[in-house]
Amino acid sequence: DLGSAVADFATACKEPYAEVDGDLEIPVGVEPGGDVANFILNDSADHCHCFIIGSTGSGKSSFLHSIAMGAMMKYSPQDIQFYIMDFKQGIEFGAHKDSKHVKALLINNQDLQITVEILRDLAREVNERSKLFTSTGNKQISTYNRANPENRKPHIVLMVDECQEMFKSTMDNSAMYREISTLIQTIAHQGRAYGIHLILATQTLANTEISSDILNDIKDRYLLQCAPSDAERLIEGASRTTSFLSVGQVYTKNFTEEKVFQSYFIKETEAIGLVKDIARKAGEVPGFKQFCFNGAQEFVLTQDMIDDISAERYNVASLGRSIDLSLSPVNIKLRKDDAENILFLGLDQDNVARTVMNALVSLVQTAKNNGRILKTYVLHFNEEGSYIPTLNRLQKDGLIEVVDNNRDASDLLVRLAGDVIAENVQPTLLVILGQQSMRILGRAIKQAQKEVTSNLGSDSMSFDDFNMSFSDDTEMKTYGDALEKIIECGPYLGLNTLLQVDRPKKVLLKEYVNQTYINTMFNHVVALQSDAGAATELGIDVKLDRLSADQSRLRAIYHNYAKDKSQTFTPFILK
Repeated sequence: DLGSAVADFATACKEPYAEVDGDLEIPVGVEPGGDVANFILNDSADHCHCFIIGSTGSGKSSFLHSIAMGAMMKYSPQDIQFYIMDFKQGIEFGAHKDSKHVKALLINNQDLQITVEILRDLAREVNERSKLFTSTGNKQISTYNRANPENRKPHIVLMVDECQEMFKSTMDNSAMYREISTLIQTIAHQGRAYGIHLILATQTLANTEISSDILNDIKDRYLLQCAPSDAERLIEGASRTTSFLSVGQVYTKNFTEEKVFQSYFIKETEAIGLVKDIARKAGEVPGFKQFCFNGAQEFVLTQDMIDDISAERYNVASLGRSIDLSLSPVNIKLRKDDAENILFLGLDQDNVARTVMNALVSLVQTAKNNGRILKTYVLHFNEEGSYIPTLNRLQKDGLIEVVDNNRDASDLLVRLAGDVIAENVQPTLLVILGQQSMRILGRAIKQAQKEVTSNLGSDSMSFDDFNMSFSDDTEMKTYGDALEKIIECGPYLGLNTLLQVDRPKKVLLKEYVNQTYINTMFNHVVALQSDAGAATELGIDVKLDRLSADQSRLRAIYHNYAKDKSQTFTPFILK
């Protein structure tokens, strides 16, 4: 009587968690004789990983639910953790959001980078456990946990529905798909002894480029109704049995047995209730912060985050959160040192400006919290933009001075450049916001050059008339030279610059720039979606043209030239 499964599961939720000492036996169905059919996971070769296949309507998804919920009802979150990837857009596993048993939940496959990051996290866990177990003289999780009861390690289960989505080969993302395959192979081959398990499920193996090495490391196979060719690929001779299976019936064969059992069937309305029962049972058990990706990721820079970074010795620009399970803040410390400036670029000027604004807000707020004087100038000539209310608020609060006309901007550049040359600089932040600002400065510079050139040698006009009152040995003849002097030499003296452009070649209004020039001026580059050649001009090995510009899952790259390291992150949204 499959209807009794729900009652049995509900009863299990009222019982204490079972202890884990060896096999994990998870109730998933009924044997022909009426006994409970258990799904087994352990650290031996026969039950460490499994592959599940079942065509549409076969009961595959219900079987996966039985495995996940059966494990969560029976075992503590401290003994078993799930990483769940549901490539059916969250239809099946979205109810497990916020579950203490589920450390990572991917219920949308629109961003392949998220899949890669989840697998990287598991591969890191494999490596860390390998070192830990070796250092303590243990080869398997079962012996390690017995010897270290106060520092037990949970079994980790990566459950992937419609796993064929991970095994593709496309021109656009070929490198990522190769990495996914390599990471899965690492987990399959090395994870067994360390209590890290794979449960891969799909409707068919047709057009799925899963390697034979991965399949060879997955010994347990569970077959529901499926194509004969798929059945034969997984278990020789299996099609003779799978051709006659009813919905929900599962055929399995391993080293010790061959059998058919009926998996539990749980209605959607019943599943919701059972998930609540699982949550109640987990109650006071310590959990962990769940990473959940459902297609939209939006984060706001909060006062708590600003307070956390205010303890830093230097002023800090906080940009967003990392694209990994830690979701850690991506911060840049602006030191008093060579090239400590930030270059922001991207084709969507509003998206880039919003990212600059978050850096600006965090810099001025952390300086204020620490009682530091940070004179902040923002050159801004745009009349529209989602960030303007924030800009106005900062100006109203007296934290910044907005310069929004050509003459004042030119005077400011000359004055700051003069202070740099005289080595008389107080802590200062210069922000040039928006490509429009660079264009207007460019026109001002060209006009100044034209006027000075046409009057060269005339007593009626000199550089002093344009506030270019520098000594002859400074080699500064234009406002562009003044800006370059500020960016090149200012950081030594405590004057840092945030510069926004739409393309690398627009940096400092030069006719030609290359990676070396940019690297000399900026230790830090923040790039949102850009044209295909931007990464080459910057000298960084990333695909900037493939970054999402969608507001609900905006993506950016932070590259640190000094460390030669890139990091993908989600920029904060303005609030």
